[in-house]
Amino acid sequence: MRKFLFAVLGAAAALAVTIWINHLPPETVLPNGFVIRGNDVVLWPGGKEIANDDVDFICFDDRYLWILTIRGGSLLLDAQTLRRVDQGDGSRLIDPSGLRTSGVACNGYYTSMNGPGLLHDGARFPFLPDCSYVNHANPALRDKAWLNRPCADR
Repeated sequence: MRKFLFAVLGAAAALAVTIWINHLPPETVLPNGFVIRGNDVVLWPGGKEIANDDVDFICFDDRYLWILTIRGGSLLLDAQTLRRVDQGDGSRLIDPSGLRTSGVACNGYYTSMNGPGLLHDGARFPFLPDCSYVNHANPALRDKAWLNRPCADR
């Protein structure tokens, strides 16, 4: 009876762990090494949390990640130095990274700011960025496979 009880408890524990793992939010590594988790969490390369539950829109290339929040916050993060870029005013903050150019909201892998939840591996419509925003015009982007990820053709 004791062995049976341990077997049942072991099976229940294994089931609980499996359910818990399957409900973890998805994580996707961006070309610059930053990680997006779920719909609004960003991690540094290596896993340390940058922003939790406050990331509404992102723009990224092979080096930088630009984060905007609905509350009006803005962060520019550098994957090479693993540091925040000096805040300064808006133009001094973003323009040196090349992520903002005239007439384009984002000059990274997309030409628009996207919610992190739209960029996960294995995502399906309607949880995909619009195909018209994939930035094939920026020759500096190195991860060509990222440009061929699924997108929503609306």
